[in-house]
Amino acid sequence: MSTKKERIRDELEKLATQGYVTYYGVLAKRAGVSLGHHEWKPILDQISRAGKVAYDITFLVLNANKGWPGQVGFKTMKGTSQQKHMAQQELDRVFKACCPRKNAPTLPVPKRWANRYPDTVLS
Repeated sequence: MSTKKERIRDELEKLATQGYVTYYGVLAKRAGVSLGHHEWKPILDQISRAGKVAYDITFLVLNANKGWPGQVGFKTMKGTSQQKHMAQQELDRVFKACCPRKNAPTLPVPKRWANRYPDTVLS
């Protein structure tokens, strides 16, 4: 049986190759896991650090209210201009590497705007 981390990583890899971003609750449901808010950061950090590629698939997971990744550079997303730039840059890198036929959505993408990006947001 796979661990929560493995199931989340596997689901993120699928989303990357299909060219989708998603939200924490949607990802948890797709991966078949139940996680409290405090459990996401260590799991996503492990997935990010274990990646042996030039992009970080954990940027595909967005906060449903704010529409940004929950963290950037292993630090909580505070919404600084530098973090916003880094988040968009990394998301673009993931899409270019994993699903070049699609363009990454322009962040932020709060869940209430998901219908604006039906081809790239899995809500």
